[in-house]
Amino acid sequence: MLVEELDSSLQTFAGVSAEVLLMGGRRSPAFLREILDALEGTLPRVKRVEFKGVGHEAPHDRGSPERVGEELRAFFADTLLDG
Repeated sequence: MLVEELDSSLQTFAGVSAEVLLMGGRRSPAFLREILDALEGTLPRVKRVEFKGVGHEAPHDRGSPERVGEELRAFFADTLLDG
């Protein structure tokens, strides 16, 4: 339902001027990957990371929290250096 609501307002995200990090797992449900595709094509300053072998649970202990943490640290370090 939220994805359908977002679809009609997707272009409102085109005005976001902040650096944005999109993260997802290759094993996540298709609708989540599709919305990340749409956001990646809409946001002007976006970096996308897709984690192999995990789904939406990557940040949790049973997923891959270390990989998520590494990407977050790298993103914020780069963002702070650029800003």
